[in-house]
Amino acid sequence: MMVNPKERNQRMKSLFAQVDTEVLAKQSAPSRAEQEKRRVGSVAVKSMDRAFVSIEDENRRLHDQLLSCESVIELDPDRVAPSFISDRLDIEGDGTFQAFVEGIREAGQKLPILVRPLAGRPGQYQAAYGHRRLRACQILKRPVKAIVRELSDEELVISRGIENSEQLNLSFIEQALFAFNLKERKYSRELISNALGRKEGQRLASISILTNTAALIPEGLIR
Repeated sequence: MMVNPKERNQRMKSLFAQVDTEVLAKQSAPSRAEQEKRRVGSVAVKSMDRAFVSIEDENRRLHDQLLSCESVIELDPDRVAPSFISDRLDIEGDGTFQAFVEGIREAGQKLPILVRPLAGRPGQYQAAYGHRRLRACQILKRPVKAIVRELSDEELVISRGIENSEQLNLSFIEQALFAFNLKERKYSRELISNALGRKEGQRLASISILTNTAALIPEGLIR
């Protein structure tokens, strides 16, 4: 049945005739105290949300930092094999080596060595650089401080440049034999130069001199 607008309005008025609008308004509108309570609660929730987000961000940052950082650990020196290629003819034959050992005995090992895990041999490692420190710790029967890093053969060779660039007592013939042995393994002159810690201007020509010298002299006579 169709109802005209006027009749509809009258029915709506009669429907709510018994409702006290003032009471309804008081019940509907929150008090100032309630409004403040709701506001504080909302701020607290937002603050808590921000705190959780901040904690998650910090956890993520710390996780990434732990993954990227390399810790110095102590290893049994007898479980660390020397590099597959050596740049020294005789570590213990060096006149300064005994003083080096005594220095570590008295003051401890200041700088860690670099090692890589040996594939298929759990708990076994191979030194990339730091062979004098490794040998000193073996003699002193004390743990060797080391950084463990996954390295390919090429990366291991290049890492030697870090140490060789600082060695002042590596003889010419030791450098020559080291460079020649790397050349025999098909490494480039650029890589050999880096492995010897050579600076710009001392690089490729000097590598040729080193390798040619070692090639001309029998290794038995060199040693």
